[in-house]
Amino acid sequence: MPNKQCHFSVFYRKSGLAQQNPYAAEFGISIANNFQDIQGRILNAPELGYGPKQSTITQVQNGVWNASAFVTVPDLKRWAILVVDDRISDNDVAKFSMALQRTATELGMKIPPHSVIKDGRQR
Repeated sequence: MPNKQCHFSVFYRKSGLAQQNPYAAEFGISIANNFQDIQGRILNAPELGYGPKQSTITQVQNGVWNASAFVTVPDLKRWAILVVDDRISDNDVAKFSMALQRTATELGMKIPPHSVIKDGRQR
């Protein structure tokens, strides 16, 4: 008996599920003491087409499609951070900005320096 089946069998006996449940029996439900063998098969992963007329095909790799094949990352021309809470320090704004720029760059996005608007004034 494979390891998972052995663990399940021990759990099944200890849990009390092996005894007939009167509520389940009222509905004609019972739990067998042995595993059921069923025939199965492994299906090929589907292909995913994209682009003009689905002309580009991508295959599943490790259970996922490569999403970057479907995304066009535009460059950011201008952007700003609007700070509306006086408790946010300039250091926190700078750390947030650097993290955002680093992530954008990793995703292939060109992102220029930004403006910070705090207290209604641009800095």
